[in-house]
Amino acid sequence: TVMEIYPIRAHRIHIVITLDLREFQQQQEKDFLQTSLQQAKFNQKKAAELLGLTYHQLRALLKKHQI
Repeated sequence: TVMEIYPIRAHRIHIVITLDLREFQQQQEKDFLQTSLQQAKFNQKKAAELLGLTYHQLRALLKKHQI
């Protein structure tokens, strides 16, 4: 049983972390945009190409994330 294999873990207090999926996704998207801009040396057209986006799609995302 689990108690036999992991006796210490079975008795630990479980901490529940509430994670807002939408907030997590937004932060990941923002980080991804910033990394792409850095790789493109802040050339937005090149960053858009790296991401497979049009220039206008990238601009909309930058505005959305206030970058």
